[in-house]
Amino acid sequence: MALDLATTVALAATWGLVGGVVLVWFWQSRQARRLDSARTLLELKDRFDGPALRAARRALARDLLDRSISEVTTVEVPVFFELLGSLTRRGALDEPLVWRVFGGWVTNYYYALRNPVDYLGRSREAFGDPSLFEDFEWLDERMRREDARHRSSGTSARSSEESREILRHELRLPLDV
Repeated sequence: MALDLATTVALAATWGLVGGVVLVWFWQSRQARRLDSARTLLELKDRFDGPALRAARRALARDLLDRSISEVTTVEVPVFFELLGSLTRRGALDEPLVWRVFGGWVTNYYYALRNPVDYLGRSREAFGDPSLFEDFEWLDERMRREDARHRSSGTSARSSEESREILRHELRLPLDV
């Protein structure tokens, strides 16, 4: 069965149209995912800067700077970063955007929660759950990798002094915003 020229052109045009529609749909879906990620990230930033988390950040900074304590009294901040890590790890949030918005907070809080006392390790032992805060840990690694990529030295500049400076800044957070 031979196709005449008009039928062949019509078939080719139809397949071209189908291909174009699929490409446009793919592009629109990708753009929608990016917009959803950005919207979610802005909402998370608002939450991070809101009164409840500001108070929790201030309390955690006080605990971490007071090296005489055996455990931290608030878990809201690491739980927030665990959520951020979970969403990023599963692709709901754009990783480079997460780095731009939260990278420094993630790496410095993670460092402070692990050094000189490993509060995250203590929590894992206390609850008998080695996977506790694993997405926060994963996010820290990803943020440090992104730091290194953006620095000319190729390494993350996270340090004890940088972390302590961030914590001292957190102590001065106004709570009535």
